[in-house]
Order: sequence, then structure tokens, then C-alpha cells
Amino acid sequence: MNTNVKVIFNRSKKLDNNNEALVQIRTYTGNGRYRFISTGISISKSDWDPKKTCVRKTHPFHDVYNQKIANTLAQIMLGNDFTVKNNTAQSFNNYFTEKLDKEKIIKEVSRRNHHMTLNHLNKFNRHINISEINQALMNNFQQYLHAAGLANNTVVRHLKCVKRYINLLADDEFITREKASNTKVKPKWESTKFVFLTMNEVEAIAKLEPTTESVRKTQNAFLLSCYTGLRHSDIMRLKMSDFYEKEEGLYIFLGEMRKVKKQLFLPLYKFFDGRGEKLAKQLLDDSEDLMFPKFNSVKANVNIKVLAHAAGIKKHLTYHTSRHTFGTLLATETKNMFDVMTYMGHGSSETSLNYIHYSQLL
Repeated sequence: MNTNVKVIFNRSKKLDNNNEALVQIRTYTGNGRYRFISTGISISKSDWDPKKTCVRKTHPFHDVYNQKIANTLAQIMLGNDFTVKNNTAQSFNNYFTEKLDKEKIIKEVSRRNHHMTLNHLNKFNRHINISEINQALMNNFQQYLHAAGLANNTVVRHLKCVKRYINLLADDEFITREKASNTKVKPKWESTKFVFLTMNEVEAIAKLEPTTESVRKTQNAFLLSCYTGLRHSDIMRLKMSDFYEKEEGLYIFLGEMRKVKKQLFLPLYKFFDGRGEKLAKQLLDDSEDLMFPKFNSVKANVNIKVLAHAAGIKKHLTYHTSRHTFGTLLATETKNMFDVMTYMGHGSSETSLNYIHYSQLL
């Protein structure tokens, strides 16, 4: 056999969920570089003969598999291009969906973000062929996201997610590395302004009387976050059992905040003239288990803009504005950096100092 061509089993040294690995053919392309061509055959280690570089006769389809390996080798020797798989009938939307469903190592919040990207992609074009992957497609998807009213950094996040799955296409040999590299995310991440509300602006939102259940739920959750600093990821999991009534007043106790993995023991009665305690008691009367069931962050951000407009607030608000608001108002009231660190779960005093700085602007 040509020494520049070799049959390889389990190049990555990892087995899949079926304890099998891929058989590939390695070809030398010059300048110390190799190309690996998939045969599409996955077998167990015990079924591979490393000396004869073939499938052992113990495998029920050894003759079929070995013939396929031989045919692939013959095509390579003839100079046929096996750089990518036949992708003419492959749907990128389906590929994205299947990869996401099989992905086990990404965090739950990342999985939700990937699903949001996939939803946008399907609304943009539900039938994207893998052969259509190029820069023009990325540019058109970018224009679609901007036209949908998404902020620049949200657009960048969705584009980077799509880029991740385009790179996986190259890993799985559906497209070339060159094509994946040439399909780029063009817009850049922008540093965001630190936006917070004054207590008067918070009160303006509190006085509103929404006419829909969705906006009312967002109003209550947003206000509670303004009084507690809880992130959306913690608010959506907040239960009645997370509240404790003691002689001095109402507390929230979280065994672990979702993002920073720290405990939180927050005295609601202690700050902002007890506004957080008063709101929480109203909500506890109406709650069964989860205080805000099925609370979607995308819908919440849309509703927050509705609330801001109705309250006459011209700042660009998102749900995270509530956390900035809590930190700034807390720093204003206590003037204590360690209170800010403790109740916001900061790992760095520098982050807490930012709130002390912004509190001086009030």
C-alpha cells in the first residue's frame, strides 16, 4: 500500500455511546499535514485488527465493511475527492437539531440559548441545505435578526452559535475546513452601558396596572428582582419554600444561586422600606409552588419594554436591569461594599465597587 495512505481506527482515542469508533483513511497532503477521510464505518475495538488494518471476521458484516474500505482506498488512489460527504440532500436545520439533542456536555442555560438560536434559524429558513452554507447565508441571517428587533449583542450571540454548528459540520466532514473558516461572524460584540433605575422609576412601574397576565407576571418578577437582585435564572425557579418568616421579618434563602453557586440569605424587610417584603407576601398568597411558572426570558424582555413605555421611562431596559437596579439602590442605602458583595453573590470586590460608584450618580 502507498505509505502516504493508511487506514486508521479510533483516531480520537474515544468511543461513542455504543462503545464504537470510526474507521478513517489518512492521506498525506504535504508540508507535514494530513487529511482524514471517513469510511462511515463504526465498530468496536474488539472487531478491529490493527495489524491487518481490517475488520475481523468475528463481525457479522466484516466482508461488506472490508469491501467498503477497499473501495474507498481504490477511489483515493484514482484521485477522486473524498474531502466531504455527499451533502446535497442534507438539511442544516435537521443537523443542528440532532447535534443539539445529542449534546451532553453543555450547560442547561447554553442549551436553552442554542434552542433559541435554532428557533430563529427555522423562522428565517426552515429548509437550509448544507451545500448552501456560506458567508451570504450568514449575512442574510444577520439582517433577519436585526429586522426582528434584536440588539446587536444578541445578534452576535446567535451568529456565533450558528458558527459553532458550522464548525461541527467540518468536524463531521460534511463541509471542508476552508469553507467553515471562510464563513465568519462579522458584527462585533459591543460593550453595553450600565443601566439602572432610580427608586422613583421603580415605583412608576409598580403603579402600573397591566391588562394581560403575561405583562403582569413580568411586572411582578421584574419588581421582585429590583428589590432582591435575583437573576432571571433564579427568579424562574423561586418557590414558596424559599421564603422564611422570622420574628423580625421575611427572608429569602437559596441554597445555591444558579450562576455563582453560592448561598443567599436576604432579609427582605431590611431594605427599601420593606418594599420587597410587601410584594413577596402578596405574591406568596397567589402562588402554589413556583412563584413564576413558565417565565420565559425572551417574552419577559419584550414585556419590560411595554412596561417602560407605559411608565414613561426612556432607558433601554432588559430583565438584567433589575439586578443593576438592586445593586445600585442597595449601595445608595447602605454605602457598604460588603453588603453589596454578600447579597449579590459577587466573587470580586471590584464588581461591587462599580455599584458604589454608580450609586454616587443618584
